Amino acid sequence: MSTEHVSTPVHVAAAVLGDAWSVLIMREALLLGARRFGEFRDGLDVNRATLANRLNLLVEAGLLERQDAEPGSDRQAYVPTPRGEEYVGVLLSMLEWGRRWEVDPDEGELLIVRHQSCGARLSTVLTCQVCCGPIDPRGVALERPEFSVKRPPPHARHRMPDLDQLERARPCPIARCLATIGDRWSVLMVQEAFFGISEFDAFERRLGIAPNILSHRLNRLCERSVLVRRPSTTTSARHIYQLTEKGLDLYRVPAMLRQWAIKSMGVEDPLSLTHRWCGADLAIDVRCTRCGESADADSVLASLPRAT
Repeated sequence: MSTEHVSTPVHVAAAVLGDAWSVLIMREALLLGARRFGEFRDGLDVNRATLANRLNLLVEAGLLERQDAEPGSDRQAYVPTPRGEEYVGVLLSMLEWGRRWEVDPDEGELLIVRHQSCGARLSTVLTCQVCCGPIDPRGVALERPEFSVKRPPPHARHRMPDLDQLERARPCPIARCLATIGDRWSVLMVQEAFFGISEFDAFERRLGIAPNILSHRLNRLCERSVLVRRPSTTTSARHIYQLTEKGLDLYRVPAMLRQWAIKSMGVEDPLSLTHRWCGADLAIDVRCTRCGESADADSVLASLPRAT
């Protein structure tokens, strides 16, 4: 008997904005104020054709809109829409994880982000919108019907970027997070691991992913210490794949992708996720750990460190 295939909000978000270059364009627009083509190109060091393609896709997806750069000018600016501004929560979750796990203290501050509500260097925590308690993977309960995730369709207009080349212009914690989950499949695999999937065959069945692609992504997630491969002692599978502490902390990214897709894209979630503290349906705020106020596009300001 075949298993029904449906889309989850994380799948929809990955399909709409699952390409690492597109995410970095949103970083430049939302955190660093880039608006013109040249500003994006300087911030990414990406070729013109790739940048033009991704900007067009983001306009089509409703995250950016074209405006005249100046009255009477034929040059265009790319300005975040309300839907695009709400994506800042995803960027901040990537920033937090990248700082914690991928930045050596000797490197210093690679991207300076301050919370304008309190003036402090921004560090964020996910909290429940109902009870204000912290959201973490162990504090979320799941009820899931039997289905698999619909295969993300390949995009005819671009190839997956080399994830090891995302810092060509400059080092960045967000780019380092994307080096781990910046392809179309890895974030979905991480989500499945949070939901308790641990066997190769189960990943393959849930995601409808080709075995060779699955094997490559599992190996990469193990190499980057998000998953650990262990011999199975309780199942017929030879190995199981389990989240490390580093992998568990990555929960913040698919959690915010889910939130963004539900709120901004109007996607319905076939999964039932609840906060164990209060029993409410999972709804998340991103808050500053210093002042406790929300961190959103209007309250964060980023800058680059001065060259030494």
